[in-house]
Amino acid sequence: MAGHTQQTSRRGNPGPAPSERVALKKEIGLVSACTIIIGNIIGSGIFISPKGVLEHAGSVGLALFVWVLGGGVTALGSLCYAELGVAIPKSGGDYAYVTEIFGGLAG
Repeated sequence: MAGHTQQTSRRGNPGPAPSERVALKKEIGLVSACTIIIGNIIGSGIFISPKGVLEHAGSVGLALFVWVLGGGVTALGSLCYAELGVAIPKSGGDYAYVTEIFGGLAG
């Protein structure tokens, strides 16, 4: 009986009116932007490539060093994109950056 009462009370509440709904912010902070860029760069390749890295590195220590070095380079790349986003505040991502820097010939 209690389960039936809970279901009825859930159905009876239609939720907030459209004017009372919470709107999402349309902004991304530095940490969020870096996380998105790093996720795009690394992608799913991180799950495929450890075997190749270990085969070519020869030791586990060197393989871990290569992974850390690659992570550092990726973090620096994401900070460069953050600087571009601040310097060129336009929508369009890479296309907006390239056309702003090189002009209409590149785009």
